[in-house]
Amino acid sequence: MSRSTALAAALGLLLTSALCPAHTSAGDVASDTVSARMVLRAVNSRDAYLPDQIDFINSLLRFSRTVTVLSEVEEGPLFDPDTQEIWMPGSFADVIASYFSDDETAPIADIYLHTLVHEVGHVLFSQYDLPLLAREEDAADALASVLLLEYVENGADVVLNAADMFGRESEHTDDYEEADFWSEHSLDIQRYYTTLCHVYGSDPEVHGHLVNDDTGLSEARAENCEYEYQRIRRAWLELLRPYLKR
Repeated sequence: MSRSTALAAALGLLLTSALCPAHTSAGDVASDTVSARMVLRAVNSRDAYLPDQIDFINSLLRFSRTVTVLSEVEEGPLFDPDTQEIWMPGSFADVIASYFSDDETAPIADIYLHTLVHEVGHVLFSQYDLPLLAREEDAADALASVLLLEYVENGADVVLNAADMFGRESEHTDDYEEADFWSEHSLDIQRYYTTLCHVYGSDPEVHGHLVNDDTGLSEARAENCEYEYQRIRRAWLELLRPYLKR
């Protein structure tokens, strides 16, 4: 059984994300009057879930400048700090689907949400000049894990689907080139294990089933996952305190 098959079995491959907040407070976002927000320019049937995902992000975070999400673009996903645009091309759905067989349901909405929140990490670095806790791409991955695990109902499923995607991308890599090692991103296999570790570490009792030979998350690696997740959780929530709406 491959890593992706094992993780898919554990997930049940949920198709959609539940964007109800895991944390609620009396002073929620309805009274917020900050005009800068994330906006979506155009939408098509393939990314019809983007408006709800953007509404979720606006309900959670304050921005100092308006951020525009573009779906009718060819490149991406990416964030352009000069224009404050996030590019989420509709073709990204095809890329995701290409890693799944015909008898599997690709969790496109979940992977879009994880990717969008990752790009929001770059937005926050750009707008607030936040100190980086790691390489920027790794820090954005960690931010995505924390926000989804802490503020999205069933967020663990979303993050596990993202880990599954990293694992599938890694399985499609036969040989590494020199550029893979100096890339600003960690290797896909590293992102797989790190993201899996975040989920396990967020609640070892609930996610103990992730530690097995099929997923590849060993007991030795899992020993430090709770400490690692709590460390990034504390760091990110402290850094984001002025910019969180709840």
